[in-house]
Amino acid sequence: MRLDLSRALLCLAASSCASSTPAPATPEAPTAPAVPSESAAASAGAASCTSLPLDDLEDGDGRSASIDGRGGYWFTFKDSTGTTLSPDGTFKPADAGAKSAHAAHINGKLGATGIVYAGMGFNLADPAAPYDLSKASGICFDTKGSGSARLKLPDINTVPEGHVCKSCYNDFGADFELPADWKEQCFKFSELKQQPGWGEPHPALSTGKVFSVQWQVSKGGTDYDLWVDNVRLVCD
Repeated sequence: MRLDLSRALLCLAASSCASSTPAPATPEAPTAPAVPSESAAASAGAASCTSLPLDDLEDGDGRSASIDGRGGYWFTFKDSTGTTLSPDGTFKPADAGAKSAHAAHINGKLGATGIVYAGMGFNLADPAAPYDLSKASGICFDTKGSGSARLKLPDINTVPEGHVCKSCYNDFGADFELPADWKEQCFKFSELKQQPGWGEPHPALSTGKVFSVQWQVSKGGTDYDLWVDNVRLVCD
C-alpha cells in the first residue's frame, strides 16, 4: 500500500500502514505535548531476546514476522510533489534477496523541488500500535542500492497517534550509504538521533513504544534504488 502526504500517515486497519514525513520547509518551534491517551500508553506486545527476526520476507507476503505479538504490514510512501515510486500500490516482496529468494525493494526518482521523499517500512503490530522493543539493544538488516538512505523508528513521541507531539514526524533514526552489493547494517538504539532544526526534540528513542520500522530516501532530483532484507533485532 502506498501513502501520500495528503492522507493520514499511520493507518489503523489490518492491511494498512504507517509513515513518517521528513522535515517541513520551515522548522516549527516545539510546542507543549498533549497527554497520551490510554490506548497510546499501552504496548501491543514486547520483543524477547529469543525471538529476534522482524522479517526475512521469505514467506512472500506483505506481512512482517508474526512473533511475540508482532506481525504488522509492510507499506510504501512518497511525497505528492513529483516523486515517482515503483512498485506502486499493494506491497509485495521482490525476487532476489540477500542470499535468499525475496527482499523489500523500491525505486524511482525524487522530485526536484520542495520537500521530497520516498520510502518503505512495516508496522510492528497489527492493528498499528506502540510495541515494546526495550529488551533489545538495536536493529540489523541487509541492504543495497544507490545513494544514501535513513533508517527511522517512529515512536510514541514522534507520530500523532502517540498523542504526545504537536509538531510530529521527526523520528529517531540514522543515515547510511547504500552499497552496490548486499551488506549488513547494524545500529544500536542508543545511536539513533532526531534530525536537527525542526519538530519537537526528545532525549532518546522511546524503545518501549515504537510504532514501525522505516527506510527513507530524500535527496531531491536523484534516482533512487533501495533494497532491504533480513530485518532483525539485536540483544547484547
